[in-house]
Amino acid sequence: MTLSARPSGGAVETAVVLDCTPAPIKKFPPNTEIDGAMDRMIAACREHESAMLKRGANGFESAPYTGPMGGGHSLGCTFQMFVAQSELGYAEQPDAIHLWRLPRTLECRAYSITPALLARIEPERKSNNYLVDAESVVSVFAHATESFEWSLMVPDGPNSGHGEQRIDKIFRHLVAQNLLLAIGTPEQHSQAESRLKTAGLWQDVPVMPPRP
Repeated sequence: MTLSARPSGGAVETAVVLDCTPAPIKKFPPNTEIDGAMDRMIAACREHESAMLKRGANGFESAPYTGPMGGGHSLGCTFQMFVAQSELGYAEQPDAIHLWRLPRTLECRAYSITPALLARIEPERKSNNYLVDAESVVSVFAHATESFEWSLMVPDGPNSGHGEQRIDKIFRHLVAQNLLLAIGTPEQHSQAESRLKTAGLWQDVPVMPPRP
């Protein structure tokens, strides 16, 4: 999408370029069976993303905005303030101001569900510190890693909104394989692995042959 600079009388053909290309989701499956489960999870995540974008939701690198822009500031200053609120990338280049979706890439990775992680379920329930709309194992994983974004803001109007969860779109429990799939940025996955290892909750995902 481009924003033309009509007030320049044609001296500036394009003022702003917004790259709306969806961030690619790269898979890291331990085998072909998990590969199929990841495909289905990613498809559901993309479908949900499309529906949320139509509602103007934040959290999918979108940029919902209603209201005046400028206020006597330069175009550069105006868009720098705008992208800070909308979580977009920003660069001033010779041809135009370029905006793009962040993050640039996402990953779908598998995590082992360890006995130590399962042992956290009951204490979490007793403390009432759990995600109501999530499976118990997903809730303890989300809290143990504190890395992934499972909520987003949906606008109710120009200056108001409410939060909605998308737990089942970025986490998926594979019961038979004793694995949990998660979609996040490379940095979020790296942080999750570090925190799981520090807490003694980490176990390498075995490269398993598919079930017959």
